[in-house]
Amino acid sequence: MMRRATVIVFVSSFCLLGADGQDDLSGIYQKTKDWKSEVAVEVFGPKTLWNAINGGAEVYLAYGFERLHMGELSQGDLRVSMNIFDMGAGLNAFGIYRKEKPRKGVTLAIGAQASSAPPFRCTFYKDRFYVKIGAMGGELSTEKCRELASATAALLPGDNQAPGVFALLPKKDRIAGSVGYTLESWLGLSELAHCLHAEYNLGQDQAVSVFVMLPASSRPVEKTWQKLASKWTPIKSDKGAFLSRSVPYRGDVVLAKTKRGIFGVAGAGKIEQSMALLLGMIASK
Repeated sequence: MMRRATVIVFVSSFCLLGADGQDDLSGIYQKTKDWKSEVAVEVFGPKTLWNAINGGAEVYLAYGFERLHMGELSQGDLRVSMNIFDMGAGLNAFGIYRKEKPRKGVTLAIGAQASSAPPFRCTFYKDRFYVKIGAMGGELSTEKCRELASATAALLPGDNQAPGVFALLPKKDRIAGSVGYTLESWLGLSELAHCLHAEYNLGQDQAVSVFVMLPASSRPVEKTWQKLASKWTPIKSDKGAFLSRSVPYRGDVVLAKTKRGIFGVAGAGKIEQSMALLLGMIASK
């Protein structure tokens, strides 16, 4: 009995994978409670994504896109398209979700986060998946968004937690909903890449941008710092390594090197204020 049970579990798990070893999510469209799958689910990879979303594929590819499941669902008079993007990592899924999130959308606690923009659009991300739902016929209300997104999120693998690197940004004084992730050219500067950023309210109507350039094996802190130092102005200080640069409409931007990444501040005013703010944030972590 024990041997038979082991074989059954192995086969069941294998059936969740496609021929290339990635999760096959086609079954989600048939299993979504109270919704009917209307068409055969299509699957696209990096080389064929252009066939699915010609004109917008480059943004998804830049954020690490791996696979797209594309299908349609209906409930009564409402018919929607539902695209499930496997972005390879939770931070990538968050990045594209945040980039496409409507400013006036209703934020919902589904997956890691969801957004409803009635009557046409609903999006959410969970783990490495970004899901985009659009009305094709009828109105996609916030309640219908909540219903379908919740049912889909429950079927997707992974957890509902936000990416762990969010902890690098202090919570104190952080403006709600301001966290973002930009792969390249943060603040319009090509050298500021892979930046996790947020806005902070320091009182007296003063808001500043705080960001961290996330390190990786292919872009270690020291190597990245050396490249920045060739373009930015070093700041003499016995409290650490700092660089600065003036950016149009943002004033002086100041960077600080740490083992956890390169932290930066924009919009804090004078360089001394930016350095003090950075030192306080780094010390609080």
